[in-house]
Amino acid sequence: MLEHHHEKQLEKSEVKWEQVEKQMVDMLTLVKTYKPKTTSDEIILKNGEAQYYCLEGAHLIEPRRAPVHRVGAYGGPTIHVGKVPVHMGAFYATQTKPRPDILTTIDNGTIVITTSRIVFKGTRYTKTLQLAKLVDYENDPSGATVTFYAENSAKSIGIYYGSATMFTTYIEMSLADLNNNRAQLISQWEQNIKDHDASKPHLEAQSAPPVEDIETVPQAREAYSTPKSNIQPTDKVAPDTILNEANATASNSQIIPQQPNQPPQYPPGWYNDPYRQSQFRWWNGLAWTAFTS
Repeated sequence: MLEHHHEKQLEKSEVKWEQVEKQMVDMLTLVKTYKPKTTSDEIILKNGEAQYYCLEGAHLIEPRRAPVHRVGAYGGPTIHVGKVPVHMGAFYATQTKPRPDILTTIDNGTIVITTSRIVFKGTRYTKTLQLAKLVDYENDPSGATVTFYAENSAKSIGIYYGSATMFTTYIEMSLADLNNNRAQLISQWEQNIKDHDASKPHLEAQSAPPVEDIETVPQAREAYSTPKSNIQPTDKVAPDTILNEANATASNSQIIPQQPNQPPQYPPGWYNDPYRQSQFRWWNGLAWTAFTS
């Protein structure tokens, strides 16, 4: 049951990896081929300005300080007149620790990215950020928000972009073209895809543990009932090599099993079945098991 669950987890990881791979390839294609438009339906473009992207339904957000909770107290003693307490002295207020800032939506509208600026046009506010004055920006994919920091500005500008996953890619292109280094951005995305390809999960490994005599392996075929090999557990060879070696030396060689006090040389996982009874067999870190797939 545990091995079956592990196999399902690997399958889910591979599906998720493929989704990310497709998204990254789409972004690379966009960076390679996209050219900004010379017209805009939302704003009046300046001379020589072009539009990269227009996103409707964006939210303008700002960090707002949460209200401070104040506690009052009297500076003098308290006496009782009958059953009524009477406070003596002046009243003063004490301040507790302020709460952290809260990202708050202050307006809804449309955001436009051009070759020279980022413009937010909402129902209450219109914000313009010159790309030449942009110091840094932070993208939060989990919250679908991006925060911009500009020179000589005391406040940052936050934008909630929702499901528009390409939003930050258009920002990268606009900044790259502003500095005439689109080729560098393309190279960066190509390297990102190569790194992602190297992390692809596999149901099988490049090498497999050696074949050993174990009771948990079903003895369905007489030819493989007692497979043996003179290959040491520390040898890293292909599964076919292990199987051929086992068949050639089954009559006159003895396996040297891994000592109990030694750590496993091969991690638990699904490997090509050396007994060829199925496609994969589960290695538990010390020996082959009866679980196959």
